[in-house]
Amino acid sequence: MPSWSDSLKNLTRKEAYPGAMMKCLDGRDGMMSARDQNGIRIVAVKSENYFPVPTDEVIAEYENIEAMINAGWVID
Repeated sequence: MPSWSDSLKNLTRKEAYPGAMMKCLDGRDGMMSARDQNGIRIVAVKSENYFPVPTDEVIAEYENIEAMINAGWVID
C-alpha cells in the first residue's frame, strides 16, 4: 500500500493546525478545521479567486493525529 514519507508524517505531527491544507493518499484535499481534545476535523475546500476556501462539508474526522495519519492524511 502506498504511504507518505516518514519525514512528511513527522512534519504533520508537529505542524498541522486548524487552517492547514491537507492531502490524502486517495487524492482528496481538505483543510483542517479543528485539532483539539475533541479530535480532528477536515473539511472540503472550494476555490475562490484562486485561493482555497473552507466549506461546511466535513469530509473526515479522527480521534487524534495518529488516526488521521494512519488514514492517509498529511499536511500539504
